[in-house]
Amino acid sequence: MKAQFIMALLLGIGLLIGFMAGTLVQSLRIITIMKTGLTTEITSREITKTMISTEMLTTISTKTITSTKTETIKLMEESLIIQLAARPYLKKIGDRWIWFNLTIKVVSEKNEPIKDSMVIIDDVKDVVTNEQGVAELSGIEAGTHILKLKWEDRVIEKHFDLAFPNIDPDLSYIDLMTSNRKSKVTFIAAYYGWYGVGDLYWRHWGDPENPATKYLPLLGQISGDPISQSHSLYGFGLNAEENLKLVKRQMALAKLAGISAFAVSWWGPNSFEDEFMPIIIEAAEQMKFKITIIFEPFYKTYLNKWDIVKKSIEYLEEHYITSEAWLRDSEGEPVIFTFDIGPHEDWARWREILIGKKMAWVAHTTDRSVLDYGFKYFYEYSPVGIVAAGADIMRVYMGVSDIPPYDKRFIPTISPRYDDTEVRSPGYSIGEKLWKDSVEATKSVILHRKPEFVFITSWNEWHESTAMEPSVDQGFKFLIAFSKEFYGWNLSELDFLKALKVIDCLELCQIALT
Repeated sequence: MKAQFIMALLLGIGLLIGFMAGTLVQSLRIITIMKTGLTTEITSREITKTMISTEMLTTISTKTITSTKTETIKLMEESLIIQLAARPYLKKIGDRWIWFNLTIKVVSEKNEPIKDSMVIIDDVKDVVTNEQGVAELSGIEAGTHILKLKWEDRVIEKHFDLAFPNIDPDLSYIDLMTSNRKSKVTFIAAYYGWYGVGDLYWRHWGDPENPATKYLPLLGQISGDPISQSHSLYGFGLNAEENLKLVKRQMALAKLAGISAFAVSWWGPNSFEDEFMPIIIEAAEQMKFKITIIFEPFYKTYLNKWDIVKKSIEYLEEHYITSEAWLRDSEGEPVIFTFDIGPHEDWARWREILIGKKMAWVAHTTDRSVLDYGFKYFYEYSPVGIVAAGADIMRVYMGVSDIPPYDKRFIPTISPRYDDTEVRSPGYSIGEKLWKDSVEATKSVILHRKPEFVFITSWNEWHESTAMEPSVDQGFKFLIAFSKEFYGWNLSELDFLKALKVIDCLELCQIALT
């Protein structure tokens, strides 16, 4: 080849994805031990599980799907063919779990390998093509990257996007794992759909380089577009299919752990949170999951706030409550949680609105006299309020539920931790003692009282650090602990990754050269 005849132009699209997982298949007998008066009945069954290294090291697959597409551009008498392929792998390093291996192949139009060419990624990682014209690089994160190829006296530069595929969770695996699990109570987690990414301006996250949270969601590394994955953030965007898959992944994790419903933070008709309620309900219907809402105090800013409350309830009845996925109590009434129902003098207005409605409204208070005002149940949104007031969680929970009907109407709440110092000044922080104390108190209520529901604060309130959902720093710690405490199950990170199809993922990952 003569250098004077070569002009640098690279246009190649290569697709190669196979999540490599070395597998050891073995038959395990799972025995769930009955804890009298708590939540679990004895079961025994044979299941087949896929086991890999618990150190989360890169694993090797016995099967890899390969699909490579290449476009060739002729320049004068010569052509340069570039093939780019990527393969994801799992390895926990710092706050990142998902990485990619890149394979770059450079050949002539006669399929002759172009060796000794320097391949550089992001001006950080570099390697030289070998005798076969191939260069391999590992440790590449999701996101937008720059590829440079130094060939003879030319430098060819292109940008490409890299992201883990947006795939549905493995519902059959989850059903298999949970088919014989029974519970005396229904666990409901507070769910926040107020996060936006990309074209929705990183709503609630703020600056993605410095988001308004102390902990980052692990699902952010396998959901959404390359940019959101690079920041380990997730949220709703303009792609309805990706939105649906994100919610289904969240429900898959919750369902496997033993959580049966999300209480979605709802800020009224036509709010940002309301816009995505149909997506959440559709996901719940597909995942055989339950949905309710937390009726937030959005109405308080209106002069006619009680008219707003009435119209909002009518809106819920018309648009959502009829769904088969809506959570109902044992008497068939649709459940609705509240947050901040106002001072005692407001309660009479609540009674006027709720009286005669066949609905199971849950009042946000530990004052059990609220049941005289149209509410069917009562709860404390977070036990951190009890701790901050200097009270004891066990004493409060057992005290407000000591006699009928309160023993059935009080809903205890568990929470893993609380830390809002990233978003408030000076803020308040309490560590995992909150988890220990709230779990102990809730188990006592389950054992000695007759609650129908247990509330969890929260599934994904990242600003206040109460999320049970996996984080990049602590992984699936709280879901594993929850399942152990309330079901006697010994789930592992691998079980949850299997449910997400991360371990078995052999689908194609989108890599674009632009």
